[in-house]
Amino acid sequence: MVLARDLEASKRDFEEVADTLFAHRFNGHVFRKSDDYQEKSKILEGLINDIRELLPDDQKHLLNKYDDTVASMEAITEEFAYKAGFMDAMVMLYQIRTEPKVGEDT
Repeated sequence: MVLARDLEASKRDFEEVADTLFAHRFNGHVFRKSDDYQEKSKILEGLINDIRELLPDDQKHLLNKYDDTVASMEAITEEFAYKAGFMDAMVMLYQIRTEPKVGEDT
């Protein structure tokens, strides 16, 4: 039972570290500097502009609303995936450090 409590306490600590690292990494938008991201961003911008031209003036606000909603959903997904991967790594490290090694006396 002690290990379970230690694991829960460690998870809370890991979550705080994950939040801090996430804020540092994603607020810096490191991934947005990649060539692939830049290329896809330009393609998306072109497509949105093409669609905007096809819409009547009184409907163009819908495209902005759509784009904002998709961007918000992507940000939520990225944050979840980053934190989940970080947490998985921290739990794995905790388990490696606390579980007895093969052939070790328990």
